[in-house]
Amino acid sequence: LTGGKTIAPLDPNLQWLGGEYISNTVGYILGILVIGLLLFLQWSARSKRAKMQLELKPVRNELIRSIVTVVLIVGFVIMMNAYKGIPRAVYLIALLFGVFYFMTQKTVFGRRLYAIGGNKPASILAGINVKKNIMMVLGLNGLISSIAAIFLCARLDSAAVAAGTNGELDAIASCVIGGASLLGGVGSLPGVVIGAAVMASIDNGMALLDTPAFWQTIIKGLVLLLAVWFDMSRKKKN
Repeated sequence: LTGGKTIAPLDPNLQWLGGEYISNTVGYILGILVIGLLLFLQWSARSKRAKMQLELKPVRNELIRSIVTVVLIVGFVIMMNAYKGIPRAVYLIALLFGVFYFMTQKTVFGRRLYAIGGNKPASILAGINVKKNIMMVLGLNGLISSIAAIFLCARLDSAAVAAGTNGELDAIASCVIGGASLLGGVGSLPGVVIGAAVMASIDNGMALLDTPAFWQTIIKGLVLLLAVWFDMSRKKKN
């Protein structure tokens, strides 16, 4: 369709998504709201487990988790506001995170996905329509990929044929580093976000060090191999 040419500049309206920042005041307000929401979810989940008489983690561990959550979010907001503010794209990503976190943790569809990943034959015997659910996942994958492409084009203010080259390597590495198992049935969105932050840090560090492109690919591949090895060794122990 494009003849292999890079299209630039793009529609100015895309600058709203890729290049605009939220004011510092709004950033602090939203940061406080996010902290309140995360703490509410954490302690309400503990309360539900207590009512069902399930095993609970020590209160000390829960308090440490809460403190770490507050410190990380406050630190992130302060660091971003010290520059230009938090990009609008971050809030859109947070919105998508909330939607898919709820989908995977609080819906029948989400629990079925974990069941299929953990034991496909057992899921079929349990009456789960495996093919239908896998097709739905593939459709959602295409949707998220298209959103990621829009984000990338908006940030670069251009659309190039090779813009997403090797993006799948970063995506897979982010998932595995974040605790998702290649064998299926294990993983969470918060872990994937942490894995993505690790990969982004590695990319940024190599760019600052002016590392050659081929070495960047090798290093990220080695990181992925290390994460896969750790995942497989953990599975063998279990």
